[in-house]
Amino acid sequence: MAKFCTWCGAPLEPGARFCGECGGRILETVTVDGSKAVEASDALRGFGIVDGKELPADATLRLDRDSVVVPTDNEQKRFSLDSAKKRRNVAFIVIGIIIAVLLVVVVVLGTMYLNGKQSGSSEPLQVASTDQSSGENTEQAPQPSSTSESEQATIDDKVSSELTEEQAYDFLSEAYEKLDTYDERIGTCVEDFNADFLVSSMDTRNASKEFADKVLSDLTSDLASLESAKIPSGSSYVEQAEKVMELYECQIGRVSALTNAWALDVTFETPSEHKAEILAKYTEGDAKTYLSRYDELYSQAEPTQAS
Repeated sequence: MAKFCTWCGAPLEPGARFCGECGGRILETVTVDGSKAVEASDALRGFGIVDGKELPADATLRLDRDSVVVPTDNEQKRFSLDSAKKRRNVAFIVIGIIIAVLLVVVVVLGTMYLNGKQSGSSEPLQVASTDQSSGENTEQAPQPSSTSESEQATIDDKVSSELTEEQAYDFLSEAYEKLDTYDERIGTCVEDFNADFLVSSMDTRNASKEFADKVLSDLTSDLASLESAKIPSGSSYVEQAEKVMELYECQIGRVSALTNAWALDVTFETPSEHKAEILAKYTEGDAKTYLSRYDELYSQAEPTQAS
């Protein structure tokens, strides 16, 4: 009678303690009578093989081998998922570090923003402080202003009140010395007129005209100061003052001829077409007569200090 393994149903060698196919230990041998196929099937069922009648031995063998672990030594084996946990822990640590860095960045940026806002809000205080100091300076500023006013009052006093002999001499000497400067400025006016009165550029002609107008305005202002100066009638400087004033009138006559010509000149878009008219206007001013009288009188009008 053949003997079969109770685990896989494979035939066993006589006296075998382990199955040669599945390696299972033979706890009990089963004798199957080949002539009684039905009884053999019933015997296999008795040992807990599910559907042993219908399940092929090969399929059972492959299933058992896949699930059997045969130890090779006596050391105790331990299987766990620590490595997977470690990987998860590392991932959590990395994420935590990233979050911490982001929080630090947010805190730093927030601090910088607040500091900037505070510094910006403090600027008005600085400005207010500056304004306050400016206000203090403004309160102290009248000192130079008062000095200027006192100086102006002194000048007005010279004009509105009678001058002493010494004051009259200083006043006339200053006015006489300024005539040299005016003579140079008038020479520039003449050069500008000769160079520019026929050019097509209106800007150039207006610039030359404005320069001549300024010279005339300054001369007129200084002459008014001379005329308003109160030199005592019995002073030796009365006659000298009249000569200095006449020199100023001569300079005014010379410049007026130029300013009148310029006033006509700038009314033309093309002055070259009106050259004769412009020169006629200049000639009407009789500038040459004023120049001749100026040259004649200049040396005689120099103030001399009375002994």
